[in-house]
Amino acid sequence: MALILLRHATAVDERRDLSDDARYLTAGGRTTALAVGEALRTRLQGRVHIVSSPLVRAVQTAELALAPLGMLITTSEALRPDNSPRAAFAELTAHLAAADYVIAVGHEPSMSALAALAMGSSHHRALGRGEALAFDAGALLWNLTARDATP
Repeated sequence: MALILLRHATAVDERRDLSDDARYLTAGGRTTALAVGEALRTRLQGRVHIVSSPLVRAVQTAELALAPLGMLITTSEALRPDNSPRAAFAELTAHLAAADYVIAVGHEPSMSALAALAMGSSHHRALGRGEALAFDAGALLWNLTARDATP
């Protein structure tokens, strides 16, 4: 059973008329999400549970990358960038009992904090936009960057 962390793809900048919560993916971000999703889906066999931050850019990344799995994408306030990574980690690991893979789509610095918790470490480097990391039993199984996925 693996925990997969996926940082959202590139989004537009926050503006006076666009709050951080409403930031959406750029055209390049959409392309990246599709490519990462295609590469990610080739690695998944079994039951998948997908949990996304409720922020627009994370939900869009989850939908573009993972909707072809035919799985319901749920949102969790725990994956908001300003919430506790420990609470998010507890919620995500609870889902592992019923799935072969739990995929969390979120933001920095939360994703690197979750990666550190998954490895039992105090620090992990920041994930790039559109990067996915897979962990099982405290070990990094693989990582997939947007560059790896781009055809």
